[in-house]
Amino acid sequence: DRVPHSATNVSSNLFPLTLESFSGLEHEARLRAFSRMLDLCSHHDHVALREELEARLARDFLTLLPPEIAVMILSYLPLKDLITGMHVCRRWREIISGATADPLWKNAANEIGLNG
Repeated sequence: DRVPHSATNVSSNLFPLTLESFSGLEHEARLRAFSRMLDLCSHHDHVALREELEARLARDFLTLLPPEIAVMILSYLPLKDLITGMHVCRRWREIISGATADPLWKNAANEIGLNG
């Protein structure tokens, strides 16, 4: 069953209007609209939505903290985890390697007797 060409045009013309209408809704009305849209979605749509939301909501808590707090939290990690943490991203490497304080990895190595 093919969708008639005229139905496709109507759908594509209504989409911008639908988004414009949605953007003008109050918070509670948006929540009701979300709920209704979710009712109309398939399981695959829900999975895709979950993946999109996870990506949009992901936060690197460590880089959101003041550097001295991040160092304090990371100072509780064993040397192995600090070394792994240095590979997470440039900012974590800076924090662990001592760009903002004494090198955490060096302190952890000293604690287990690996002071060279």
